Amino acid sequence: MNFQKIALLLGLVIFGMTETRAQAATWNWSYSGTGIIGGSGTLTTNNLAPFLVTDIIGTAEGSTITGLYPPGTPSYLPPYRDKPAIINDLLFQNQPQLTYGGIGFHTEALTFANQAGLVLYYNSTPDEVNPVIGYALYKFTSGYGNSIGAWTDYHGVDFVATEVPEPLNVLGSVTGIALFGSLANLLKKKSSNKDN
Repeated sequence: MNFQKIALLLGLVIFGMTETRAQAATWNWSYSGTGIIGGSGTLTTNNLAPFLVTDIIGTAEGSTITGLYPPGTPSYLPPYRDKPAIINDLLFQNQPQLTYGGIGFHTEALTFANQAGLVLYYNSTPDEVNPVIGYALYKFTSGYGNSIGAWTDYHGVDFVATEVPEPLNVLGSVTGIALFGSLANLLKKKSSNKDN
């Protein structure tokens, strides 16, 4: 097998590796707004849209995040179009990146044991309880499991999640470009040697 065939085969293998996505995706996320401390960190999701958040790391409202509430957990937000609000832990690539179900999590200060936590969500249907279309933060400080605890809803929150590029794709792309450049240079030299 000559050099050109080996280089072409290697290039195709590297290109194929760049087209293969990992089983999980990583996202950097943050939120901020009036009347809240804000938060940021890393989300891990599956690799199929809509992306299911499987892990969360970071801080929220000045406290370290300790875990997610699982999808299907009632959020006790006001019903959405006569359906109960259920945490779904879904993330989307485009805006809005969250649903009314939102991403639910607990922190060192707002603990799972005390039935406390936070839900970042998107309100698409304004009403007297949720008057603003956009992202919001629902903070419950106790009684989460029985829907009669203390809670506060903050509207006008800025939320963003950005997917972190996969290192294999970046490395594969750079290697592929370098390989094709070297191959083109070699072919150019070989061609000019034939002309002489």
